[in-house]
Amino acid sequence: MNNMINAIEQTYKTKSPCGNESEAIKYIKSELEKINVKSVSDGMNNIIIKNSVPEERPRVLLAAHTDEPCFIVTQISENGYLKFDMIGDTDSRSILSKRVVCGNVKGVISARAIHLLSKEEREREVNVNDLFIDIGAENADLAKRFVSPGDCFVFDTDVIKLGNRTVSCFGISDKISYLVLLDIIRYFRNNNAGPDAVFTVQRHMYNRGMKCAITSSFTDLPIGLSVVIDCIDIQQIDKKVNALNDETVYLAVDKIMFGYTSKITDKIKRIAENMNVNLEILTDNGKSDANAFITQNSDVPTVTLMTGCLNKNTAYPIININGVQKLKDLIIRITEDIFNNGID
Repeated sequence: MNNMINAIEQTYKTKSPCGNESEAIKYIKSELEKINVKSVSDGMNNIIIKNSVPEERPRVLLAAHTDEPCFIVTQISENGYLKFDMIGDTDSRSILSKRVVCGNVKGVISARAIHLLSKEEREREVNVNDLFIDIGAENADLAKRFVSPGDCFVFDTDVIKLGNRTVSCFGISDKISYLVLLDIIRYFRNNNAGPDAVFTVQRHMYNRGMKCAITSSFTDLPIGLSVVIDCIDIQQIDKKVNALNDETVYLAVDKIMFGYTSKITDKIKRIAENMNVNLEILTDNGKSDANAFITQNSDVPTVTLMTGCLNKNTAYPIININGVQKLKDLIIRITEDIFNNGID
């Protein structure tokens, strides 16, 4: 558990806005080099790991995304304010007055002062079109010295430990995906026949990275199972806030794969039960990396395994570290079981 907290503290300043994931990619490659794991990058900068495995043994592909929701600058006003659009599913109600950063440029998401608004404007739901980023520039010319349309800002937050088991900082609901996959790769590092892996970019832009990685790198491999590692907001599935303490692992199956994945779903349920892991099965919403994988390679059973979080895609999402550990341990056990016993 402490290792995961340390990794979060190391990476929370690693900004990875969708479309510019270079900092996260650099971190992941450096960690792979430390354990002598060879990887290659495709044209979109996805990180690809392929292992040599015996022909008779099923291959397992593990996938994690590296990008975070962000605010892309669309216009610089005459008074130096930055208009923006959002990439990803960030809740516009949560972003007002939050600190943001783009490289070395810091700013605050702002709006017209409430005492200047009409009654109708005050009662209206927050709209991103009413907001702007203030970087302290006095005019457009000064602002343009530091930023340009197309630059991306992300939330600028610190790591907050909430009690003994929960942690919060921006991007943690995305970072946890690739941090878990890195830990799993470390576990298998002494076994040349470990799982294949892909760290994808641009998940928050219609899963572009996954679609590219599958078509360019994995269609030629006889993959027995692909597992996408992710995080789900428990309020999204009508859970009470205190459900985060349950440390449940969530298994999402795309509805078009229900029949095809029934055996593997039963296997995962049995393994979770033997490990005393609380497992809840959901239907994939069709917008995930798993769905993108299926559209490119529908012959491979594909599932998503997730840890729960609160306030996903806000400035301060919250995760339970024990729940993350259970997610990682379950994926390791599933992978080992398939290596030893096959899919059935």
